[in-house]
Amino acid sequence: MAARAFVLVEELRLPGTRYFRMPSVRDLVGEEAHVIRHWHAEFAHWVRPQKAPSKHRLFTARDVKTLWVIKHLLHECGFTTDGARRILGEGRWAFTAPGEVTPQKIMTVAEEAAFDAAQAAKQHEAEA
Repeated sequence: MAARAFVLVEELRLPGTRYFRMPSVRDLVGEEAHVIRHWHAEFAHWVRPQKAPSKHRLFTARDVKTLWVIKHLLHECGFTTDGARRILGEGRWAFTAPGEVTPQKIMTVAEEAAFDAAQAAKQHEAEA
């Protein structure tokens, strides 16, 4: 079984609202609106806000959590956009309860990603 990139959601406290507009999402995720729009485009398979009649994006709680995971993978774990997309696609992440995440677990995932990249590079060299 592949290792998971464990994501701590202790900081992410969502109100009991069904939909969130961009200003709320911006505050909850801690990124500017243009970054969230960019991530919406880059990770469209996982972040699917609906459009209100007023053309505003309406994000669900799952969208907000997924954006938070994307932020964590990109900024804290150091993955590239392609790497984060791969982690999301393979289901190698999970929300965990506070206190279950250790730096060792996150480092294990980062080391595994580096190992995977090195193996791919060796395979590419062998094929060339």
